[in-house]
Amino acid sequence: MWCVPNHASLDTLTKLSCFEMSLYGLKGKLEKSSLDLTASSMLHTVWIKIHNVPRIVREVEIAKELVTLVVEPLVVDELSLIRNDPLKVQGRYRNPAAIRGYIEVFFNGVGCNLKFEAAGHQGFG
Repeated sequence: MWCVPNHASLDTLTKLSCFEMSLYGLKGKLEKSSLDLTASSMLHTVWIKIHNVPRIVREVEIAKELVTLVVEPLVVDELSLIRNDPLKVQGRYRNPAAIRGYIEVFFNGVGCNLKFEAAGHQGFG
């Protein structure tokens, strides 16, 4: 995070379309932030795909409970509940690119390895 000395300087710098830093030749653009200065980070909205979800647990409330293992749930793609494709749930997470992995979950005493990945972010094969 970078702070400018006053509002006039901030207004001037944000009008630039692009600037190049002399060290390493990095290019960038400054934008005014709407974040509170005391905020440490923010949550991003992302669609989560959950693979290998058994048919018996494909319900809206159960899907929301499953995804709470990884993100704060917002909405369930109800069409994905009836398809054989991965279950899709929209949620909020600090770093969506980090969502990739398996969690073993037991339904009625039977284990199931669920694969979680953020749609549109680099996961694994």
